[in-house]
Amino acid sequence: MEVQQAEEEEEEDILGPDGRGGYQHVVALAKALVKLRHRRYVTPLQAREITALWQNLSDWDKVPVKFTPMHKDRLVQGRFKNSHRHAHTPGVDSVKRAVLGQGAGAARSPSVSRLVEAVLLDLSILHCSDSRTIAGVRIHRWGAVMRDYNIIKENIYSCAALKASTCIQLYELNQRTLTAWYNKRSKNQMRDIIAIAVPGPSAPQTAAEPLPAARTLLQQSEQPDQPLQHRLPADASGLAATIRGPLAPELYDLLTDSSSTATASSSSSSATPQTSTSASADAGTAPSTSARTAPSTSASADATPSTSTAAATVSRTTAWRRKLQEEKERRARELGEHLKPARKVSHFNCRRCGQPKTREFGHTRYKQETFCSRADDKGRTVEQWLAEVKGQRCWEKRDYLLAGPV
Repeated sequence: MEVQQAEEEEEEDILGPDGRGGYQHVVALAKALVKLRHRRYVTPLQAREITALWQNLSDWDKVPVKFTPMHKDRLVQGRFKNSHRHAHTPGVDSVKRAVLGQGAGAARSPSVSRLVEAVLLDLSILHCSDSRTIAGVRIHRWGAVMRDYNIIKENIYSCAALKASTCIQLYELNQRTLTAWYNKRSKNQMRDIIAIAVPGPSAPQTAAEPLPAARTLLQQSEQPDQPLQHRLPADASGLAATIRGPLAPELYDLLTDSSSTATASSSSSSATPQTSTSASADAGTAPSTSARTAPSTSASADATPSTSTAAATVSRTTAWRRKLQEEKERRARELGEHLKPARKVSHFNCRRCGQPKTREFGHTRYKQETFCSRADDKGRTVEQWLAEVKGQRCWEKRDYLLAGPV
């Protein structure tokens, strides 16, 4: 009964991680190859056993491994870039990248061949610890795996019987491709383990009702039936307020008063046509209205060029102050008050001679010092004093640089 069950298990086809059948024969051959790591030769019995296991492999596993080309005409990054040579031989740079460098070789990933991958899986299970010490020598895990793999490869290709009866292909590996393959495989297994505990999407992937057809792209943009009307916000210049109040209280009061006055005047002007029903009232008010509006119109016309010219020549701060002063004067005229004229100072007088502090009256200034030629005891001119002061400053700077910092 047990023999019959074992035969049924052998006849049953096992699918590998890649979904292909015959994986049990690959594992059996890999176990037989792993046993060769303890010796430096292959016995005839082992050769016959390995040959029989090779014959049990599927046709897909017997086909020689086809390597994808790794040659690149030009490298944009990396250690071995394209050399600055005029004569370029195709393939030379790829060979340099493959065989030069520490621990490098013309290596491929173990996942290319199922047999090589099965052999390395058995070796990684045997050497499960990261490192171990033998006779005082510390051996790294992947170094031990590479050593056993090279011993197996040497035994296979040194046996004439196996070379004649089988086509076992154990290609070159290095520690970089080996560790990259193992880390990728471990990450995929960890992802599958975590995905088991994560519930899948509960919502259906398709909609209950069919979605509408996709809209076609417009060849021309749609134009509105009526032109768009943009409503710009009102001008709020000078009305900015903080927690402590407006930034400019005087200008704020003037602007608010002027806006309220303008609102009242507009409302009164709109109500005038409705209340004026008699021709005599219109005749009596027309001259006075024209008399009042004519000066203001002319005044505004005269003020417009000056304002535009001043705004173009003076700074914003000066224009704001002038605007504030004009508002004060206009308000004072409306209330009938008298404003004290601002004192305009064109120059300052010297305390020594009483003359203006200008170059015409023999005055000048250099840094923090001032000079008056009329009150000077030595009778020096402005040019002589400037030359003397500048020369003295140069000598002081020279002495400071020669002395150095204290």
